[in-house]
Order: sequence, then C-alpha cells, then structure tokens
Amino acid sequence: MKTKTLTLTPFLVALAAALAPALGHAADTPAVTRGVVGVVFTGGGDKLAGVQYESGSSQTIHAGGSAYFLAGVEFTPAASPLTFLGTIGYHYDKTAASNGEVRFQRFPLELLALVKPSTQVRLGGGLRYDTDVKLTSSGAAANLGETSFKSAAGLVLQGEYLVTPAIGITLRAVSIKYRTDGGSSYDGSHIGLGANLYF
Repeated sequence: MKTKTLTLTPFLVALAAALAPALGHAADTPAVTRGVVGVVFTGGGDKLAGVQYESGSSQTIHAGGSAYFLAGVEFTPAASPLTFLGTIGYHYDKTAASNGEVRFQRFPLELLALVKPSTQVRLGGGLRYDTDVKLTSSGAAANLGETSFKSAAGLVLQGEYLVTPAIGITLRAVSIKYRTDGGSSYDGSHIGLGANLYF
C-alpha cells in the first residue's frame, strides 16, 4: 500500500499544478448559462453494412460514423472550476447513392463535465446514452431490410480549444457498444473532430 501511494504522488502533484490556475480563477466568477450547437465528424466502429454500386465502387456503413449534430445547454456554477454540458443530438452514417440509401442512425444524450486548466483549453468527459438506434434501407438497397438496436450507454472523453469565447474546436473519443434485439453486438467506438458555437 505504501509503494502505491509513493507511485501516485508525482501524478497527483502534477494534476494539482495543472488545475491550480483554474481553481484560482473560479473563485471570483459568477454563474454562467449558455446555449450550444455543434457538429462533429466521426470515424470508427465495426462494419454494419456494405453496398456495391453498378459502377464497381462500394461504400461501407460503420457503427462509429460519420456526422453528429448536437444542441444543448452549458452551465458553469458560480466559483466553480467545472463546466457542465448537456446535449441531445443526431448521429448518422449513410450511403450516397441516388436510387437507394442505407442509413445507421441514433439520437445521443450526453452529459459532460469539463475543467479549464488554461484560458483556451477545456478537458473532461462524461456519459452518453444512445436511443432509437437502427439501420434502415430503402430504394435499390431495400433488400437489406431494417435492424433495430437496443439503447446503449457509453463513455466520452473530450478536449476543446476555444478559438474565441463563443467558438470551440473539439477532439473527442467515445466508447460504446450496440446490441441488436437478436443479441448480436457491434462496437460503435469512434473518434471525432468538430466545432461548437456558444450563445
């Protein structure tokens, strides 16, 4: 037990030093509530479906792709180094054929806690819960049918660079798994690069 304490000491000292500016600044700040909208381009996850076009080209739908739109509220309590971000979004990946479509969609709910170690950088993470998760097909791709997935919970890690107080560039990683009603499991974990607008 003593050895573990000594091993963690340098890490705890470094963490305290990194958070000291944020803690000092928070002591004299009022509570702030702002709206937020954002978009994230994502990649990763297991293959869910593949489409072969007559031209010979193909496209693959992945459980971690590919565009995520979000909206919500950001709240920073008075005299707190933490900012809380609650959002609801629409995350999808789809094929680009004009005569048919395969689409994987879900509606994520996220609650994140972020700390601000410097004026422009925010780091943190939280929970994600995806609802109405399904893979659908239409037109020339209708033979793939529809697959429903159970709602799924996951973890989010996010870093953000505030270009201005109202514009942030985000880099995030999400760990999540989707299960079909039939019991099959797919890894939807992904990374993403995006931007938030605060108002």
